[in-house]
Amino acid sequence: MLSALPKTDIAADLLLPLDIIIIVAFFFLATQYLWPATGSDSGTQKVPGGLYTGSDPNVAPGALLALPADIASNLTMRTVIGRRLLDAFRDYGAYIVDDTGSGNSVAICQDAAVNEEMRRTYGFAMTYPTGVTNSSDDPGRALYSDLLIIFENLHAVTNNGPGRVGGGGTPRRPPKRPFCE
Repeated sequence: MLSALPKTDIAADLLLPLDIIIIVAFFFLATQYLWPATGSDSGTQKVPGGLYTGSDPNVAPGALLALPADIASNLTMRTVIGRRLLDAFRDYGAYIVDDTGSGNSVAICQDAAVNEEMRRTYGFAMTYPTGVTNSSDDPGRALYSDLLIIFENLHAVTNNGPGRVGGGGTPRRPPKRPFCE
């Protein structure tokens, strides 16, 4: 599950500026968690492997995932929302913070005002429990396809750490304002 938590100034820029947090349905390795996470929940206690069935040790709570710019430039989105999410994953990345408990699901959870604007503008929202699906009668089907493309192309940022938040180097965009000041 992907959880995007955008700021509520959405009238002009639906879903941007955006702070993204990912909640993945199928993660965790024996390493339990990565910086900046300081712990993990009971799902990670199933060692080895926890709930994650892949083999990448860089995919765990706290991991920063992003779209490399060279890959992002070759991806085609079908929706405005998909394009904005692609841009956010390319420019800022997203941290894994939790799991969904079970299943291989992808959904977007965000501020209620964003969902309301999506309902008014596009005729659907990404709300629990179904979000958008690949069903032929789902008006959010094109966004679902965009999300699949984005998720299939995410990479773990392996040099993210306290001395090089975001992996170091020159940020593509200015940092977002803090949640708390």
